[in-house]
Amino acid sequence: MRARSTAGRLAADGAVAVDGDDGEPRFAAGATAAIRRHFDEQGYVAVRALLPDALCARVRAAFAAEVKPYRGPLYRQTSAHAERHRLTEGGHVRNPLLNLQSLDQRRFPRFRAAGLEVLTHRRLHAVAAALLGAPATVVQSMYFEGNSATWAHQDVYYLDAAPPGRMTGLWIALEDIAAGAGRFY
Repeated sequence: MRARSTAGRLAADGAVAVDGDDGEPRFAAGATAAIRRHFDEQGYVAVRALLPDALCARVRAAFAAEVKPYRGPLYRQTSAHAERHRLTEGGHVRNPLLNLQSLDQRRFPRFRAAGLEVLTHRRLHAVAAALLGAPATVVQSMYFEGNSATWAHQDVYYLDAAPPGRMTGLWIALEDIAAGAGRFY
């Protein structure tokens, strides 16, 4: 839900017309009515500059400094087990972390603190509340450095609420992601 500002024109409802590499509309964080409308119509929405660039950079730097060099086991999203890093050919961690808010704050103090700052950021929660019609609750978090190459799926198969279909997932890009980078699911 975050990317750097792009060239475009702001419409009256807050949508930013973007001539980007995928042609999809982007929204300003404060355009909650337009965000909700697009989400209701399309089932997804992209919000530009939701989080400060400095915060996103701090999370990535803390991951690189504290988590990536760590050689011990950490809980992983793909297996829900503690495992060591599995790296891609390019050196990125392929097996995503599960519940960064539960990481050992003595071993990963900067990464955990910056991650919690993302998860509790006021603009993120304002957008989530606009989508949900109520305050959001974090149930699970994950941190992906490399594409874990999961099969096509819907998250509701793995994690949902009662009644079914009431859980909403947020994907927060901490860096610009080009449409040509490949799928993410």
